[in-house]
Amino acid sequence: MSNPSENHKDVFAHFGLAAYHAQCFEMELKNIFLLLLRANNRSLSIPLLEQCEAVLDKQTLGTLVRDIRKVVSFDDGCVTAIESALTNRNRLMHGFYERHATDLLSHTGRETIIRELENYSESFETADTVARSVSGAIGKSLGITDEFLQSELERMKKEATQNEPGNA
Repeated sequence: MSNPSENHKDVFAHFGLAAYHAQCFEMELKNIFLLLLRANNRSLSIPLLEQCEAVLDKQTLGTLVRDIRKVVSFDDGCVTAIESALTNRNRLMHGFYERHATDLLSHTGRETIIRELENYSESFETADTVARSVSGAIGKSLGITDEFLQSELERMKKEATQNEPGNA
C-alpha cells in the first residue's frame, strides 16, 4: 500500500498555491491603501507609511475589502470578483479540511478537492488583477513606472540569489 501522505501531496500543493494567490490579492489591497495615502499626502515620511502598513497588516481581508469599497469605485464585475475572492478565501482558511475530511480518503475525492482549490486560485488571481489595475493607476500618478517596478524586481531577484550556493 502506498504512503497516505504521497496521495495527499497534490492536494497540499494546490492548497498552498491557493493560499499564495489569496495573499497576493490581500497584499495588493494593502498596496492600494498605501498608494492612496501617498497620493493624498506626498510629504508622508517612510516611518509613518510603515506604521500605516503595520495597521493594515492587522486587518482581516473582509475589513480591507469593506474599506477599499468606500474609497474606490468598482464596476459590478469587479465587485463580484472581489466578493467571490473574499468568500473563497474564508472557505479556504476556515474549516476547509474539516469539510473535506472524507474527500481526502479517496482518489476521486482528492480530485474534487483539487478542482475546488484551482477554482479558488483562479478567483484570487482575478481579484488580484482587479486590485493591481487600481494600484497601477495610482502608482503611475505618483511617477511609479513599469520600468521602475521591473528594475526593482530584478534587484530583488539578484539579492535573493546572491547567497545561494555557487553564487559567492
